[in-house]
Amino acid sequence: MKKIILFILLISIQLSIAQRRYVPGVIYLRNNDTLVGKIKDQLFFSTRKIKFIDESGKIKKYSVNQITGYTKLGLLKYLVIPGGTFGTKLCFMQVVEYGNLILLAYTRATNSSMNSGGGSYAGGGFGGSYGGGIHTSGSGTTTSYYIKKRGTNKSGRVRYLDFKKFMLEYVSDDAEVKKLVEEKSLVFRDLYLIIQKYNENKRKQN
Repeated sequence: MKKIILFILLISIQLSIAQRRYVPGVIYLRNNDTLVGKIKDQLFFSTRKIKFIDESGKIKKYSVNQITGYTKLGLLKYLVIPGGTFGTKLCFMQVVEYGNLILLAYTRATNSSMNSGGGSYAGGGFGGSYGGGIHTSGSGTTTSYYIKKRGTNKSGRVRYLDFKKFMLEYVSDDAEVKKLVEEKSLVFRDLYLIIQKYNENKRKQN
């Protein structure tokens, strides 16, 4: 009897450990269905798969080829878009700003720092020097920023070089924002502000 009780306790402990870091969430399947359960991701190390516990308690892995995204705690949303070195590999990316234009952050672990000081390629804060560039912290992670036009397959990585040309491909249908970008009143470091203003103008039109 004691052995049975001990076995049950060990199983309970293992299940408890296995379910750590799982948080309530929703995943969005490619057939437009949704599943409610608990989600565990490790995007610093794997940007292409997550673990999911459904309402029956069954644990299953989902890859970027099976789902279009997921939401954790109803707050953090992640979408699947092409990324990586050549922009062809599907990856999970965190939504930073959502609207007609979606700003996404793609963070992953690296073997070495991209600059000697750790710091960042374009500074460190939205609205000022955040800019959507590539950031590297002392812990060895880099973050790249991507834009996706909602309702289309159009997406791309934000780069410092040719920033104006890149942004005009996404905001040219908004006269006000287009002019601000063309005149360089809003530049690379103002990425978040550009997207916020564009989305605000689109919301006013609807």
